[in-house]
Amino acid sequence: MTNQDNVVTPSAPLSVDVARLLIEREHGPILSCPALWRLLGYRSVDAFRKAVQRKTVPVETFTIPHRKGHFAKTADVVRWLDSLNHPTTEEQKEADPEP
Repeated sequence: MTNQDNVVTPSAPLSVDVARLLIEREHGPILSCPALWRLLGYRSVDAFRKAVQRKTVPVETFTIPHRKGHFAKTADVVRWLDSLNHPTTEEQKEADPEP
């Protein structure tokens, strides 16, 4: 959709399936460290590595024998990104505590 200034504005958020396909087209079914830390919103690879050490990464990561770094499934990252738009009941309770 475009407005009067010919600026494209999204009419609806991307579905999880479309987002997964777009990310998979760019990175494949498994994300390696460079793409992973950026998609998860870390400021640097060092910040991501610390989060892995502290076990605070919001998706499951794993190592692959004879390969450096940590990896995650693209589908898991897309689900996590989508969950940011749809907070769980527990997250809603934390955001809106009852008086």
